[in-house]
Amino acid sequence: MSSILGTSLRNPAPTPGAIRKGAIPATNVVSRKRGLPTVASLGNPSLSTSVTELQTNSTAAAPLFCRPFHKEYEKAYDEGDILFVKAEDVSSNSRNQFHVVANLPVMNYLLRTTKDSDNMGNPGQRRYRADRQGLENILSDWHYFGVMLNDMDTSSEFQRLLNVTVRGRCRLPNYWSTDAGRALGNKRLKKGQCVWLGLRKQVMKQSETIMCPDGSRELVQKTDNSVQGEEEYYQFIPVLEEGNKEFKECVYRIPIAIVHHLPFKNTPLKRQRSAVFSTDQGKLLERMEVFVRI
Repeated sequence: MSSILGTSLRNPAPTPGAIRKGAIPATNVVSRKRGLPTVASLGNPSLSTSVTELQTNSTAAAPLFCRPFHKEYEKAYDEGDILFVKAEDVSSNSRNQFHVVANLPVMNYLLRTTKDSDNMGNPGQRRYRADRQGLENILSDWHYFGVMLNDMDTSSEFQRLLNVTVRGRCRLPNYWSTDAGRALGNKRLKKGQCVWLGLRKQVMKQSETIMCPDGSRELVQKTDNSVQGEEEYYQFIPVLEEGNKEFKECVYRIPIAIVHHLPFKNTPLKRQRSAVFSTDQGKLLERMEVFVRI
């Protein structure tokens, strides 16, 4: 050992850089990375995972191809929007691969304005009127899908490919609580509580101006079940758990998420009420962290 050290100190010049293959130590450690994918594996993808550790806070997201509206409502969809999808034929043999996607304001707009047509194409009764048939039409036409995460194709100007959280942790606008929940049903909104959307009958005692999803305003005539097309109709409203008045008034309720973390700032009640009709008002609400379908 001493002779080797003495030689290296007397001749400190660097080596030429050549490394012999025999100098590399052999190892039996198996790499966790798989080999390069084959053509067959790319054509038959697998959803299995090869991780060995315990996964926590796992989130499942699904892509959603959004059909454009005539008034381009879908272009304003943003993170945290609660999305509904219309039940249509989107099978592999179908020509139409787009989905009719509605956030909460657009959903309420469609519930108010959609009317059945006769054989001549003339508008008739409200399709989602406040009766048993109207409720069945809603449940057969629309399904709660998830919470929007982001846009997967920002370069496109004509369509939107949305990335939607269908299970796991995400951020949601605080539709449910102002000033620690006292504004809605006098019940505190707290961590671990379930938040809901409920269908409630909408009665207009007189003509009223209501906000549309794009922020414009529309005059809505008073409801009258004896006049075709002006019947009472259903609307989605944010409600808390059982025990308050608005929860009992709803004929149908959808559990949206479990609260994980609440925002510190309060939300003005006027803005919160208008957020269920206008997409831009919903963007101004404080976000809270929730768990979807857990």
